[in-house]
Amino acid sequence: MPRLPRIHIEGSLYYVTCQGHHFTELFKDGKDYNRYLNSLINYKRQYHFQLFSYCLLPGKVHLLIGTNSEHSISEVMFNLNSSYTKYYNIRYGKKGPVLAGRFKSKWVEKRTCLLPLTRYIHLLPKQKDQKDYIYSSYPAFLGKPYSGIPQVPIAEEIKEITSYLPQGVDYKTYVEKAVLEEVKNLENKLKNSILLGSKAFRDKVYAALEAYKQNKESKTVIQQKKPATPFKDFKARVVFPRYKITMPLLARVSLVILLAFFAGYFYSYMFLGEQQFTTDTVVEVVQAPAETEKSQIETQLKLAEQQLAKREVETAMSQTHPLEDLVWEIQFTPKAVSSEVAGATQKDTLSFKEGKFVSNALMKEGFAPSKYSTRYKEEGVVVWETMQTKKDGTTVNWYGEYNGKVMKGVLSEIPANGKSREFSFVGTRYNREG
Repeated sequence: MPRLPRIHIEGSLYYVTCQGHHFTELFKDGKDYNRYLNSLINYKRQYHFQLFSYCLLPGKVHLLIGTNSEHSISEVMFNLNSSYTKYYNIRYGKKGPVLAGRFKSKWVEKRTCLLPLTRYIHLLPKQKDQKDYIYSSYPAFLGKPYSGIPQVPIAEEIKEITSYLPQGVDYKTYVEKAVLEEVKNLENKLKNSILLGSKAFRDKVYAALEAYKQNKESKTVIQQKKPATPFKDFKARVVFPRYKITMPLLARVSLVILLAFFAGYFYSYMFLGEQQFTTDTVVEVVQAPAETEKSQIETQLKLAEQQLAKREVETAMSQTHPLEDLVWEIQFTPKAVSSEVAGATQKDTLSFKEGKFVSNALMKEGFAPSKYSTRYKEEGVVVWETMQTKKDGTTVNWYGEYNGKVMKGVLSEIPANGKSREFSFVGTRYNREG
């Protein structure tokens, strides 16, 4: 089944599933489940998406998500899955993928599918012969959340879902008295369809996909209308390296030109005769094309040199990290990172050096430097993220934005045992090392 573009459709939800790599277990104990739930809580606050139901099975995650136009489902799931992958590999001393490729998603119509789809998700543990399953949103729907399990804030979503219930029917009765044939029918649709909903909804999605396709094709046509690049005939033999531009390309081009020149001279001498070079008329006829060819070659060489210079500049720019060597003094709001630091200071110093992130305050508490990732949110705004873990299992997630002048972001602290906490921070001063 082809993978559809992740575009936002008003009035739609995403039924999302993630599976363990090679069908391995994603969650081995309660600590793993709690870590994923805490990440759900943090990213729900950050991206403001709706979570209508969820179920975390040992080897598979099921989520029913409603996004907004500001943050796409791809952005939400990329950060959620990346965060858990880092945690899993650190805890179990592994490398490589934890999840089986990208997440899978289905478009579903909110109006017609919201209620039956939450029921389907909440019945999944029952299909696995697991009763009173605690790692799903079902206990919250019944008003009986389990103690010690992180509670994802979904009160508003539950209120909306229950408004779809038939009059006089409570949610527990709706789920537990479900007709098996209805549940199986929905399961088959999820397996065999990419869209679930009314005909009007499907038409709306297809129209949005067609508009997306036409927009993409129009951009492709514009790109194809650009002038052909110099030496297009040599594309099978000449390769522009991505990170290293060297001189052999110009040497090869020069050699080809010289060989063509001598071949033309030899052909003229052997077959046209030596006397033809002694008359003014013949000289004019023979040399005119040569001058034109020379002018064209010089133009091509000039364009090639400009292209090489441009690539060198782009390569240099791509290798210059926007955060490298930055040192920031930041102020936390409303209080410091943890109880140990709170009594002494509400400030911290962050540094970015050789691809590593260091928090002075957290280093004193046993958090080692960590690698950080960056991406561009918009023109001129760099987003950076990292995760640090202490030996006792406490994890902190950093999310920051830097626009070239101001540094701000959010820090989420997830203790091994206890409730997660969140702090915002803003940079007060910075400089570049060395």
